[in-house]
Amino acid sequence: MYAGTSNGVYKSTNRKDWVPVNNGLKGLFIRSILKKNTSELYIAVAEDGIYRSRDEGRNWNPVNTGLKTDSINVTSSITTLTYNQKAIFAGSSGNGIFRYNDQDQSWTEVNNGLTDYHIQALATVVSTVYVGTRDKGVFKSTDNGLNWKSVKNGLIYMNILSFAVNDTALFAGTAEGQVYRSTDGETWTTVLTGLTDGNINALTALGTTIYAGGSGCVFCSNDNGNNWRAVNTGLPNVSVLSLTVVGQSLLAGTAGGGIFQSDNGGTSWTEVNQGLTNSGVYTFATIGSTLFAGTRGGGVFKSSDKGESWKGVNTGLSIPQISSIVTSGTTLFASTGGRFTSTSSRVFRSTDSGENWVLASKGLGAGALALCVSGTSLFAASYRWVYRSLDNGENWTALELKDYFLSGAVYALTARDTTVYAGTEYEGGLFRSRDNGNNWTPINNSNGLLYIANILCLTSNAATLFAGSEGFGVYRSTNDGEEWEEVNTGITNRTIHSFAISGKTIFAGASGGEIFKSVDNGDTWTAINTDSIHSGVYSLTIFGDLLFAGTTSQGVFRAKLSDFGVIDVEEQPASPSSSLRISPQPVSGDYLTISNIPASASELSIYTLLGEIVHSESLNGAERRQMNVSGLPAGVYYLRVGMETRMVIKQ
Repeated sequence: MYAGTSNGVYKSTNRKDWVPVNNGLKGLFIRSILKKNTSELYIAVAEDGIYRSRDEGRNWNPVNTGLKTDSINVTSSITTLTYNQKAIFAGSSGNGIFRYNDQDQSWTEVNNGLTDYHIQALATVVSTVYVGTRDKGVFKSTDNGLNWKSVKNGLIYMNILSFAVNDTALFAGTAEGQVYRSTDGETWTTVLTGLTDGNINALTALGTTIYAGGSGCVFCSNDNGNNWRAVNTGLPNVSVLSLTVVGQSLLAGTAGGGIFQSDNGGTSWTEVNQGLTNSGVYTFATIGSTLFAGTRGGGVFKSSDKGESWKGVNTGLSIPQISSIVTSGTTLFASTGGRFTSTSSRVFRSTDSGENWVLASKGLGAGALALCVSGTSLFAASYRWVYRSLDNGENWTALELKDYFLSGAVYALTARDTTVYAGTEYEGGLFRSRDNGNNWTPINNSNGLLYIANILCLTSNAATLFAGSEGFGVYRSTNDGEEWEEVNTGITNRTIHSFAISGKTIFAGASGGEIFKSVDNGDTWTAINTDSIHSGVYSLTIFGDLLFAGTTSQGVFRAKLSDFGVIDVEEQPASPSSSLRISPQPVSGDYLTISNIPASASELSIYTLLGEIVHSESLNGAERRQMNVSGLPAGVYYLRVGMETRMVIKQ
């Protein structure tokens, strides 16, 4: 038996103990596994195409000829491969269906008749292939994929996530919590509704017993879908992403919680995770000297020693899949679920450095994918909306957006003063609000930021806005988002998940484990990481003099900024006890005077915005120092005195 995880492929011979089988794989985020026969397997790897093993998983080789590999990825919800005894089919988001030709070992697009290329589920009934799409329901092909026919009669909800097949019917699960049944492959009847408002991510059948897995739940029907009951005893409150029957045992794969087995039809569940590992880190935040990390299945961790050790802080945090953490003063907010888990999405708040959490989701819709703070306003991105809270998360209000904005997910948020930016998935593009979220305007530009790309992350420095996209790299705007330009010189992997900025030095984390650095505000990029990182870099943060990288399956990596020729010289706010004085400001003459220098400071240095040292001298216990700055060109600099950093303007 095989399991696909965010940390690669695992194999078990007893359904309890697991060993990794990843030789030959570059990426480790597995989206789907297809077992063609006893020894031959195919897997869809996030942003790395499809691999095949002909020796029971011991070795893997890519089989991507003819395949648009950027479409087989996690952010596009590629969830399935299927086989109809004639050919293997692969679904993609945005590029439709591919069929594999075993003779020449290549893929061919087979989309004739499809009107929605966002494929989320595949199933076969004998030789007939069924496709579940994001917006247009179900299609079927009876000629091996040459032609597709819409079969959605009776479907109320068209966002199809899962299929199951038995001898008498085909079942389809939706993103709105419904299960439909078809006995003729053409018309549908609702058989499960109202028991959950979350996704039906998984379906499986054992005769007339049907199981449905969703957001924190499994449902069972013993009469071919006519009646249902919850069967959750022993399951954690995590999303069930896959279900399968092996013999008389039912196995459930969860988002971050591992694998659970039931030998009594779901009445009770037992964890069977021996050997499985999960160390995906998707978000960072800081409060003072404490660094926080949000993980895919382990909740929130914090470190007070720059990452040397970590402590889990999850009391009250009932959903351990963390998609985003932000801070407002000393208050932490964590959103759960998100695009990587399809689990229940909530926002939690902590006022004691993460030790305790309370739910802060009143009025918030499903799908808190990202958070950002602007002044006293807290924003949450969702599947189809942006929400705002003006009272620290106590209450949320859906913000008025354009109708066509509602068709997709909002993946990324960032804010500068009262201007808020929202990055969306395919065909949504980028939206901007200049009045703290009250009104929104699309700011896509045909010769700039491509509206067809998933915008996965957003960030800005003082004058520039950056967008990281799926498959199209980095885009930059220097005029508040009005116009965009592609800035990918030196970037070899163009799916960008994360940014970190220090002055004009920008770091970008990519899907294949690459980290790129730019010291010229994005004009050019250089890869800086070694071969030690081989899973997606989904989060980056600068913490003091260190750069931290959170990965999808390898945990946290840390490096000194100075190793990359960068010094962290962002201005640090003066502590209440600081008496350091700098005059004059701005500097119009030849001298700069620093007074009330703390006794602990041994050196002072002046840096450019790029982190380059232009002057440094020892203090030798001096409480006051006058510096000759006549040789410095006019511009903005940072002055570091001991542990304090201040901005200096030279006229």
